[in-house]
Amino acid sequence: MRSTDRKSRSRTLAVAAAACLLTVCWSCGGTSAPFTLDTNWPKPAAISYGTPLSATQLDASASVPGMFVYSPASGTVLGVGVQTLAATFTPSDPDHNNPVSCSTTLMVTPATPVITWPTPPAISQGTALSATQLDATANVAGTFVYSPAAGTVLATGLQTLSVTFTPGDTTDYTTATDNVALSVISISAGTYNWQPVRIVDGGTMTGLYMHPAQQGLMYTRANVGGTYLRDAAHTAWLPLTDWLNGLSPDWSLMYIESIAVDPTDVNRLYLAGGGYLEPGSPNGAIMISDDLGNSFQTVNLPFQLGANDNYGQQGGERLAVNPFNSAQLFLGTHLEGLWVSNDHGATWSQSATFPVTSTPDLVGVAFVRFDPAHSGVVYAGVYNHGIYASADGGATWKLVPNQPTTLPDGEALQPIRSALGPDGVLYVTYANSEGLSSITNGAVWKFNTTSGVWTDITPPDTPSNLWYGYCAVSADAKHAGTVMAGTWNRWYPGDDIFRSTDGGATWKSLLKYSVRDTSLSPFLDVSPPTFGVWNTSIEIDPFDSDHALYVGGSTIWETHDLTAMDALQTTHWTVGALGVEETVVHDVISPPTGPHLYSIIGDRGGFRHDDFDVSPLPFLNPKMVDVASLDYAASNPLFVARVGALDYAGNLAPRTRRMAALPGRPTPACRLGRALIRTWAMPP
Repeated sequence: MRSTDRKSRSRTLAVAAAACLLTVCWSCGGTSAPFTLDTNWPKPAAISYGTPLSATQLDASASVPGMFVYSPASGTVLGVGVQTLAATFTPSDPDHNNPVSCSTTLMVTPATPVITWPTPPAISQGTALSATQLDATANVAGTFVYSPAAGTVLATGLQTLSVTFTPGDTTDYTTATDNVALSVISISAGTYNWQPVRIVDGGTMTGLYMHPAQQGLMYTRANVGGTYLRDAAHTAWLPLTDWLNGLSPDWSLMYIESIAVDPTDVNRLYLAGGGYLEPGSPNGAIMISDDLGNSFQTVNLPFQLGANDNYGQQGGERLAVNPFNSAQLFLGTHLEGLWVSNDHGATWSQSATFPVTSTPDLVGVAFVRFDPAHSGVVYAGVYNHGIYASADGGATWKLVPNQPTTLPDGEALQPIRSALGPDGVLYVTYANSEGLSSITNGAVWKFNTTSGVWTDITPPDTPSNLWYGYCAVSADAKHAGTVMAGTWNRWYPGDDIFRSTDGGATWKSLLKYSVRDTSLSPFLDVSPPTFGVWNTSIEIDPFDSDHALYVGGSTIWETHDLTAMDALQTTHWTVGALGVEETVVHDVISPPTGPHLYSIIGDRGGFRHDDFDVSPLPFLNPKMVDVASLDYAASNPLFVARVGALDYAGNLAPRTRRMAALPGRPTPACRLGRALIRTWAMPP
């Protein structure tokens, strides 16, 4: 057999590939030669963070059959930056072809967050921007900054709202922006004429002020309902703080802790606003007006105020203007001692000379009172400390000597309020506690600022150990020795205000010598006692000794024949709260038929409003002290259900408009829920 030598044949193919060289062995007979095959892996386009690897990037190819294995694998999410992709190719014919590796690079860029911001519904002219319109969301965590910001009132027309989103992860994500259009609808003059639904007060009023320089000009404040003005040109009180929009932090400023008037400028007014001392509650602020409350400048304070807290809200007044230097104001705080402003309230600092700088009892400086007849003389009543006096405008202070410190039963006397007579006598009411309901003892004392003598003038029918205290006090500016002082928490036989015309040597009972006209607020007839409870403040008109008002937990009472009781004659009192609406409204409903409106009100229960200009009687049979919810049946709108508390002990009673008790009345341990009527379950 003839042997024939076979020539080895080789063939070389050069191919440009993405960092990849495939070497194979092609055997012809017994001779082998390397062979370079065609392969291709184009450099992939950049991707954004969050895009998983796929065949779009992992797309290498070879000129012979086989399989690629990639690293990282398909589906992997890479970090931001230049990343290396690698591949290993395994030929299908491993006897003649060797495996080979190759690589390329991929740019991963930061991703842009996806913002979702639905187009908000149109709003009416005058509506401030809120979370209802500024409600964008994103697919990653981060923060939104809106322009215009929350609280802005926009002009009418189509407005553009913008947002900038900053992600929490700024390595892998960029900032993002978005915008939506908002339609602001113009309200033509006369389209709406907003007026309050008349109840006439109904809430707790905590302060009353008559301007010493202008007859008829007066102010009142509510613990939760703002400030009101009344003057000779208006028979009704005018709200001054309805401009507050109720959004954080403005919501707390409706809670007015104290008011101060400038005795040298009838146009200038100061309000101290702030609701609570609890952690997380907003700090207080001073609101300043130089135009009788038509506009205000707000100056934020670095501490909280407690107009509706249970730490001496009935005391006062904490804010006062120096009558000899109207640029100077003193503010008694709950926590930080005495603060001073020397520029009409624009800036504030803690007094460096006042002996009490911290008051952990949370009551603090209950009142500050300047003597309008003696320059530099000022008094400050401090809970758990007593009454301090300064004769040099606050440069130095000392405790007033020989002042009372204990009650007959040994309890500590706590100063609550003060009044200064035209003869320089300081009258002070005391209690044994700071809470609205916890006061069970008290007294009334006077201090002769000339002789330095203190005298106990607590009304003589008061037993040595009380079950009640004292709060409201007022001195007649035209008659030295005429003073009035009111009890606090005298649940039986009812609170009273006593009047003396001889400096407290003898007293007469206003409860005994008064009759009352409740026609403006009929609910007062079914919310006894009509005389009032928690009567925080009484003021005798400095221009007219027959004219007086006092405020409390239900209304404002007013008389024009006060001095009649000095001759043992009856005084006549009417509701002096027209224009004040201070209830806490839980809910309202307006059925398609029947009365215009039903309301449910804290402490007052609720009302059926057939005439918005008339204060109605509250819901009766049964009368509830609080109603949590009410509803009407769609198929029978005259069928109305309510659920509420019969008393402050927590006894609950769901009732219908037909006034039949529902079966299975809840126990006091139950919490108030909501009323819901399903029409298919209605009784016939």
